[in-house]
Amino acid sequence: MECIICEKQVNNADKSVVHKPRPQGLISLLSYAEKRQDKAGKRILQQKDGILSGNVKVKFHYNCRKSYTSLQNIVYSGRRKVNFPEVINQRLLVKSFRLILELCASFAIKVEQRKNKI
Repeated sequence: MECIICEKQVNNADKSVVHKPRPQGLISLLSYAEKRQDKAGKRILQQKDGILSGNVKVKFHYNCRKSYTSLQNIVYSGRRKVNFPEVINQRLLVKSFRLILELCASFAIKVEQRKNKI
């Protein structure tokens, strides 16, 4: 059997392999596959019904799943526009924070300039 993400053979004795993923983990994996729409995602989605019904056994490397579902890896992959609400919210938060810092710095400069004039 092979890892559903990287397609490399999995060793049954390997402790870094998830042999019996929980339903919540499978749903999460399917969700990321739908959002990513990459080669692995399309392969996973082809088996979606079988995965959800339990007819298709799924195994994957722990690190493969971790990197596949990492928002940071998706954001920095640069291969496609990301449409994750979590990422969008993080981006807005960072932009807002930068704007606040710029305003504070600008205000501090103006205050310092006024002090020097007096």
